Amino acid sequence: IIFRTELKHMYAVVEFPEEDGVEVVPLIWLTDGEKKCFWPQFKNTLKTTLAIKNGIKPSQEFSKFPVRVLKKYCK
Repeated sequence: IIFRTELKHMYAVVEFPEEDGVEVVPLIWLTDGEKKCFWPQFKNTLKTTLAIKNGIKPSQEFSKFPVRVLKKYCK
């Protein structure tokens, strides 16, 4: 069993096909059967990087985007 607190230290490499990009995201950001991913709409890149690194829980400042999971990793 994987507990929610452990998920914030697990990551996925995902492709954002509509944005033509690849990013590392915390697994807790994946939703809708891992077909979509929450992504913060922060204007500050450092804030986005820290959100990824710390695995913060998605909030109202996040939007959902279609993704394709390429690989999953455990920290």
